[in-house]
Formats: sequence, C-alpha cells, structure tokens
Amino acid sequence: MIRLSSFYNGKVLTNITNFCKSIVWSGDKDSIARKLEVTMAYSIWDKNQPNVQIGPGTLIWMVEDEKEIFRGHVFDREIDSDAQELKFVAFDCMIYLTKSKSSHNFTNITPEEITRVICGEAGVFCGDIGVTGLKIDLLAMEKTFYDTIMMAYTKVWHFNGGRYNFYPFMNRDVLEIMNMGVAIDNFVIKPSLNLGKTTYSDSISNMINKVNVYNSKGEYVGTAWQRDWIKAYGILQDVYSAPDDDNAPITTATNMLHGVDETVSVNLIGDTRCTTGWGVKVQIPYIYNLLDTVMCIDSDTHTWEVGTGKYTMDLTLNFQTKMKLVEVDEAA
Repeated sequence: MIRLSSFYNGKVLTNITNFCKSIVWSGDKDSIARKLEVTMAYSIWDKNQPNVQIGPGTLIWMVEDEKEIFRGHVFDREIDSDAQELKFVAFDCMIYLTKSKSSHNFTNITPEEITRVICGEAGVFCGDIGVTGLKIDLLAMEKTFYDTIMMAYTKVWHFNGGRYNFYPFMNRDVLEIMNMGVAIDNFVIKPSLNLGKTTYSDSISNMINKVNVYNSKGEYVGTAWQRDWIKAYGILQDVYSAPDDDNAPITTATNMLHGVDETVSVNLIGDTRCTTGWGVKVQIPYIYNLLDTVMCIDSDTHTWEVGTGKYTMDLTLNFQTKMKLVEVDEAA
C-alpha cells in the first residue's frame, strides 16, 4: 500500500494517508512534470476531528513499500465547506524547469553540459543523464529551462537518425534522462491477467509521407518520401529548410516522415512501475496489432480509492517510441 506524507511550513512531518479519500498520480509526455491530485477529508464543524494543514509550497512525497515514488510541492489548494474536503495539486521538481525561462547562446557544447548548466540555474540536482558525446551550437532566447534542454536533445535526435529518444524525468528530486521505450521487466498487459477496458484508434491526420528539402539559400536539395504511404493515402507533404550545419539534410527530412498514428488506451490493475516513457509488453488477442508487441507509454494516470484500497491505472500507449521534439527557431 502507498503512504503519503507532508512537510508543512518546513516544520511538521505528517503521515496524511488516513485523511485521504482519493489519490491520482499522473504523467504525460507533453506536459512532462508528474502531478499528484489528492482529495482529503477536512472537517469544518466537528472540532474533535483533526485536520491536516496543506497549502501552496507544502512538500509532499509518496512511498510504496518504503520506496519513494513521488516527491513534489503543492501548487494549488481548494477547501470546500459543503463537501468538507480539501483538494490539492502537487508537481514534482520538473515543474520548475517548465515555468522558468532563460536566454543562452551555447557554442560547441554537449547537450549533457547544457543540461547541467540549466539544472544549476534552476536549482535542481542533476543525476544520470547519459553521454551523447555530440557537441552542438544552440541559441535559446527566452525559452523555458525544459525547452532549452529539449532543443539540445532534439538536435541530437536528428543527427543520430532518431535512434535514441531522450526523456527527462525526476528521480525523487534529481533530474535524470532515459531512453524511451525500454520494456518493464516481468510485466505484460493481458485480458486474463490484469486488463479491463481497451480502446484502439488509428489515424492519418498527422501523416507526412513526402518532404522536400531546401538549403539556406532556398535551393532545392532533394526529397525524402515513403512511396507505399503515398500510394495508399495520397501525398501529404512537408518542407525542410536545412541549416548550414546540417550535413545530412535528407536523413533529417527522412526522420520527419510520419506514418499512421495508432494509439491504445487501457484500463487495468495498477502497477507503479508503469509510468510515461517506459515500454510495456502487450498481448491482447482480440485486436490483431496487439497480439504480441511492445508499446511505449505516452501518458499514465494511477488512481487509488483509499477507503476501499482499489488501485487502477489508465495508460495511453503508442506503437511508435518518439520523444517530444522541440525544434530550434529558424531565426536562431
């Protein structure tokens, strides 16, 4: 079972689990900061019923079997006298990278060095972020700390042909970067084991099957395309204006090609290992594409009903493992 604790005003350490009615813990590839939403009992009239003081800035952390799985600060609080409830929303330390901005002109520097600079400016600890070994130039003016980091890794993503998909996350209060899509050990989504509802969808709304490439002078360089997609769906074309430092513009354009979006939403028995960025093995026999495959978690929502002990999770899965790309402004 999970346990929630709070550290209010830097003074009082409190186990708040028994005050909680529901706990929702979630993450999303696009919004990046993990969020904790809690509804608690909060007595208005019964003075014999103790209340817990929670307010903006309160440090909250959550453990499962004595292993910490979330640490963050409260940003929003609401007290409802009719319902006699207190609700709060806390975010992990990644929120500070998304809400603060800076301007930098980096020259001949690796993304990991950029990340360390940004973490120092943000007051966030920097842990295992790996080694790319690729030095880049990056002009990031009035960008959030998070966007600056991702602009750097987006450049690497293009240069290495999309082989690595970088995903920053908070391990307690330490920033780390993982390669997305690595399958969780000894876990499978299966109707006879843990699966409730499944929703499957596919779409070509975001398809790009042809990319014309031009250099910085506007001269045509070449074309990247996927002929089978064009034959099946018609031409859906984009344009890539290659900067002078891109030595393989056709390769970059090829990475811009985008096929059919296939997504799967599942509701199943909860497992706290299933968080955004990780891969999961899927065996759903009633959908052909899901007979036996590995998919990447694009978003996750874990819900605990504290009174009953019920724990479920909703996952959005994607066949394609792809990091969030934050492109450098053309003016830069």
